[in-house]
Amino acid sequence: MSVPDIFDRAARRLHRDRAAPTFAEFDFLRAAMLDGIAERLASVTHRFTDMLDLGCFDGALPVPAGAKVTRCDAGALFAVQSGGVQADEDRLPFPAESFDLVVSVGVLDSVNDLPGALTLVRRALRPDGLFLAAFCGAGTL
Repeated sequence: MSVPDIFDRAARRLHRDRAAPTFAEFDFLRAAMLDGIAERLASVTHRFTDMLDLGCFDGALPVPAGAKVTRCDAGALFAVQSGGVQADEDRLPFPAESFDLVVSVGVLDSVNDLPGALTLVRRALRPDGLFLAAFCGAGTL
């Protein structure tokens, strides 16, 4: 069974590319989500070696000490600005068990196939891996 596209993928990429040049001026909501993620990560004692920043925007997500980060964004400009790769969250190009930490902040609310994206995140995680996410839900704003 094929999952229907709820969001136009091309339009979503275009919107992200259009937002990239001035994103830092308007990122207050994402900055608050990043603070929450950083606070949660600070309480984890596990040492991470390979991290995926899923929906990386401008690459502002703090990286745990000693971890190598791979950044991924649906928008080409955000991917380039952060030194990452361009890919939709529900079409991840990463092999199984590539990461011990996956963090996604502010993008999962506009993914066409959220269960599929979460399945791909789980596949990309190692057995003892951690997935942290934050996104806006109904009534947030």
